[in-house]
Amino acid sequence: MKKMILFSSLIPKGEQHYYTENSIGATSNANNSLQWAIVKGFVENDYQVKLFNLPNIGAFPFKFKKLITKSFLFREGNIRGENIGIINVNIFKHFFAYRNLLKSIKINNYLSEETFLLIYDVYPPFLKVIKKLKDKNPLLKIGLVIPDIYGYTGGKESFLRKIIAKHDLNIIEENILSVDVFVLLTENMIDKLPYQVKQKPRVIIEGVLNPDYNLEIISKVNDQDKIILYTGSLDLRHGIKNLIDAFSILQYPNLKLHICGDGDGRFYVDEKSSIQNNMTYFGQLSREDVIQKQKEAFLLINPRTSEGEFTRYSFPSKIIEYFASGTPTLMYNLEGIPPEYFEHCFSLEDESVEALAFKIDEIYKMDEEKLYRIGLKAKKFITDEKNSKSQVDKIIKILNRL
Repeated sequence: MKKMILFSSLIPKGEQHYYTENSIGATSNANNSLQWAIVKGFVENDYQVKLFNLPNIGAFPFKFKKLITKSFLFREGNIRGENIGIINVNIFKHFFAYRNLLKSIKINNYLSEETFLLIYDVYPPFLKVIKKLKDKNPLLKIGLVIPDIYGYTGGKESFLRKIIAKHDLNIIEENILSVDVFVLLTENMIDKLPYQVKQKPRVIIEGVLNPDYNLEIISKVNDQDKIILYTGSLDLRHGIKNLIDAFSILQYPNLKLHICGDGDGRFYVDEKSSIQNNMTYFGQLSREDVIQKQKEAFLLINPRTSEGEFTRYSFPSKIIEYFASGTPTLMYNLEGIPPEYFEHCFSLEDESVEALAFKIDEIYKMDEEKLYRIGLKAKKFITDEKNSKSQVDKIIKILNRL
């Protein structure tokens, strides 16, 4: 059986409770889901997968409750993983991640012959390690999945954060030449990569549907309440305020707005949901509960507008699961989303609050059977063309051409 080694930052199955309970603030469910989809895509393509894993968590004590994170082995079918523990303190955590990862690889004697290595995200410790591995074994073929451009993921720009970011960028530029293939979510991402690597092979995958996704559709015909649902980051730059303000214009007794997630806009969501009885905030739910609510909803909305340069370089990962739910989706015409997606959803170019309210009103009045067919068409598009086996096959083919 063919082998693939991954440097990952996912949450191992069976350990979700530990990481959720100890995280302070939002957790990265979207990145976790995408990584598992990629890993299982390799298994579906007959690969045996070995993970060296450093979970994507914040630093102690402000973002995570534990100073030292756990080391352990885990396994699921043809997936074997080693979770690498670190001392989880800002400034020092990257040093321990680099040291402990390199130590684990040497102990296990991995990557001593020609093989494939895939890295998830532009994580400085990963890049430092691959530089050493490439120097030792030039036959090693390395791919890098870039879910977001470094520095475009939001967050407060504190003095300490700026120092760390500058240091990280230096490490990225020094080591990224060791990468042979780039796996991007949008074509525009190439504009933000160092000029030395812009001519290297690349493949665009947008997102990947996790094979564990339950494809059952829930019928919503004749439901008494019509639920509009948003799930994901509540950062204000993602448009949550516009969605709430647009919904507040509408006056249908059976139209409800449900919101799930966390972020810097949570206080606005809390405030509005406390005074509007047709709006409910559920906090950050498990992925399973989110998927269930997506299927039960009347309409799913991604309110992210084109405001902000970051929208050119990102693909909203929630779109994959929105479409897969069979529930119709409404979103804006963002540059990071390929045109083919807009053939399977409702879309807007006018980004005003009033235009969003008008569009929701228009969809509210549509025939339920027509809405069902629109949702079903989107579901078929995702399951046929963005499933894990076919998306990961694109990565395998470009690695094999090296």
